[in-house]
Amino acid sequence: MTARTSRCWGHRKDDKHQASLGERCADCHTENDWKATRFNHARTRFPLREAHAAPTLACKSCHKDLRSYRDIPRACVDCHRKDDKHEAQLGTDCASCHGEQRWTGVRYDHSRARFALTGAHAPLACKSCHQSPRFRDAPRDCGSCHQKQDVHKASLGVACESCHNTRDWRLWRFDHDRQTSYALAGGHAKVRCIACHTLPAPTGRKTAALQTTCVSCHAKDDVHDRSFGARCEQCHQPARWKQIINQPALSQPGASRP
Repeated sequence: MTARTSRCWGHRKDDKHQASLGERCADCHTENDWKATRFNHARTRFPLREAHAAPTLACKSCHKDLRSYRDIPRACVDCHRKDDKHEAQLGTDCASCHGEQRWTGVRYDHSRARFALTGAHAPLACKSCHQSPRFRDAPRDCGSCHQKQDVHKASLGVACESCHNTRDWRLWRFDHDRQTSYALAGGHAKVRCIACHTLPAPTGRKTAALQTTCVSCHAKDDVHDRSFGARCEQCHQPARWKQIINQPALSQPGASRP
């Protein structure tokens, strides 16, 4: 023990740290004023930077008492648990998004998330999709955010990405001939989706089940009142409904129909 240390240790009864910091009082205190302290926090395992180094941040903000200067927890959440607006949903590694300069400044690479931001999604503010700081509560299906823009009224399900893309909602592409078992020919090719798909799609399906018989959609157009059955395609065709095919020929010239 050096002479200087032994002189300080004579003040053992004044040691508010209760020997938790050892006997080298002179490392922090001076002989001129016992209450005036000097300490280089940069030499510790937790250097004070940015907001942590602000003059207004007193030692007691992190050290609950004079015995708690050494070996205190160093994780962000140990001091900022009450500030965690995410309610522990995003774990305890606050530094992966927040910095020490200010708590509200965030940095986050959304491409690492389960929902990468592409196209028109990229410039949006977080609150556009995340209605609360519980970020993982945000749904990932298109329908949850774009329900009011769904002109199909849920008749084509919630997998909007099967036709639309994130560059522009108005851009869409769907090859009905290749992607379904019902090719659109003739007059059907110009019909809007909602003209045939009128019912909401069941959960887990792209569309509600549709029959492929002509009469299932054209019952109101059947001027024969079902007298010729449901196989309209035997006489009619999608290109021109009024043009009759397979019309029976007359057996003799000049003969009239009964």
